[in-house]
Amino acid sequence: MSYKSRGEAVRAAVDRNLCLVALRAGQAAGYALLHEDFFGYGFVSLVVVSSAQQRRGVGLCLLAAAEAACQTKKLFTSTNQSILAAQRLFASAGFVRSGQIDHLDEGDPELVYVKWCR
Repeated sequence: MSYKSRGEAVRAAVDRNLCLVALRAGQAAGYALLHEDFFGYGFVSLVVVSSAQQRRGVGLCLLAAAEAACQTKKLFTSTNQSILAAQRLFASAGFVRSGQIDHLDEGDPELVYVKWCR
C-alpha cells in the first residue's frame, strides 16, 4: 500500500479503524497507526505525539494500546537510525531490535523493532 502523503495514510487508517488517538483534557495529544499486514503480523507504522505532550507517557500509552489491539503474536515498528527519541520510546515500551533495512532513506537505515504480544 502506497500513500502520497502522511495525511492520506492517516485518513486511510481512520477509515479502517486502525488509528489510535490519545486524549488529554479533551484534546488530541497524539496518535498511532496500527496495521496487521506486515508479513502477517501487526505493525505500528507511525507514532505522533504533540510537542506539548512529549515525554509525558503519551507515546507509551499509544504503544500499549496498539499492543492491546494487535491480533497477532508479534507487533513490529520501525524508525530511522537518526531518530533517537523513537528508539528510546520503543525500548521503554519493551520492543527489541529485530533488524535493519538499508536504502529506504540513503545514509539513514530503518531500524526494525519487535514485541511479543501473546
